[in-house]
Amino acid sequence: MRSILTMLLVGTLGVGVGGCTGGAATPTPTTSPVASPSGASASVPAGFTLREGDGFRVAIPEEWAEIPTKMRSYPQAQLEVGIPSAGQPTLQPSLAVWVDRTDNLGTAASQAQLAQVKIRSDIPDARVGDLNEVEVAGAVSAVWFEYGYHMDAATSVLDTKIEPADYRVRDLTVQVDGKPQFGFRYAAAADDFSDQVWQAMLASIVVQADE
Repeated sequence: MRSILTMLLVGTLGVGVGGCTGGAATPTPTTSPVASPSGASASVPAGFTLREGDGFRVAIPEEWAEIPTKMRSYPQAQLEVGIPSAGQPTLQPSLAVWVDRTDNLGTAASQAQLAQVKIRSDIPDARVGDLNEVEVAGAVSAVWFEYGYHMDAATSVLDTKIEPADYRVRDLTVQVDGKPQFGFRYAAAADDFSDQVWQAMLASIVVQADE
């Protein structure tokens, strides 16, 4: 099985990512907690809906949906959500989640550092930010970093034109006590990137180690 490092890099410049067209809901705190079987909990903001996968839970904007298989940019991902491409001039905001049970995985920080090195090698003009530690419900450690890149004109999976644009990506690596390790990626054109959506999704994540 591919490591989180490899999976996060698959499709970095892929065309056909789904996502949300403008106007994403502004998240506000809610009193409804989301609890994992281990007892860890996180809140779901107003305007978001809960999605569950293999050992994780995350809230996404209500208008997002699962990307159809033929339109996915990350075939290895456990979850890929957004709004499917419908001829928009740029790739739309999206979230992809990976679950990795590979043996001898490093820490979340070491995996993220390797990913940074790989991105700088594969995308020489990429703007790679620093690591940021964050608390995630059910995790022993979690780190994220942002990088940006420019994509030239391309053709989507629907054979529509994609205009040149700058993109922002935030990759989160989450470590539990044991297996698996989780990778979360939020990506959007720079003009569509929403810190509020990122913060709402980040605050909602709950993970659980295998028993």
